[in-house]
Amino acid sequence: MRIGIDCLRIDPAYVGGVNTFTLGLLGGFAAVANGHRFNLYVTDENQELFSRFEREPGFKLVATSSRGLRAKKRICQAALLSRSSELYRVTSNLAYKEIQTAMDAGSDIMYTPTVVLQSFSSRRPTVLSMHDIQHVHYPEFFSWDKRLSRTITYGLSARYAHCLQASSEFIKKDVLAHMSPKRVEIISEGLTISRRSKIFRGFANVTTCRNGFCFAQRSCGCTRTI
Repeated sequence: MRIGIDCLRIDPAYVGGVNTFTLGLLGGFAAVANGHRFNLYVTDENQELFSRFEREPGFKLVATSSRGLRAKKRICQAALLSRSSELYRVTSNLAYKEIQTAMDAGSDIMYTPTVVLQSFSSRRPTVLSMHDIQHVHYPEFFSWDKRLSRTITYGLSARYAHCLQASSEFIKKDVLAHMSPKRVEIISEGLTISRRSKIFRGFANVTTCRNGFCFAQRSCGCTRTI
């Protein structure tokens, strides 16, 4: 199977969050490829972040111009000001038509790890990881334009993706309660054995654990036990 992975929205300057999730997931795919082929759709600016996967059997990087993507993004942002989900959908489909067509031609299924879809016209089954919907519960933490953007793009993405991946039962129920997805599947986020061992060794000076949280001497923070 040819699996297309849309990494066009990955910011190479960002550390953590969706970048860590995406790179870890790709590492897992590389470890258990099972004969599948993976086309990573990247930009000329974030291509270096994924360069190590070019050495993996069955992996191919397909780069797109960041300059062209920025122009398309500005057009879509202008469409958001209409506050119309339908106008934004049509605008995005037109702006990203050539890119989406190329992705569809090279893939049997499309996967997007970066929360929302760029266009809503893929002819392939699409899987999307929607990690949270914080703007629904904490709108006060977002500026008006961010709230508008998230409301429209999250809503459309949930509606047009064939399947949403949720990391927990809580996220699945939350998405089902506030969005209109076709299907939501729970696929927990994993942790490699080597990384797990390093994390546990880092808690050598743990002083106490209460209610599932461990408090360490080395910091003033806390972390959930695994």
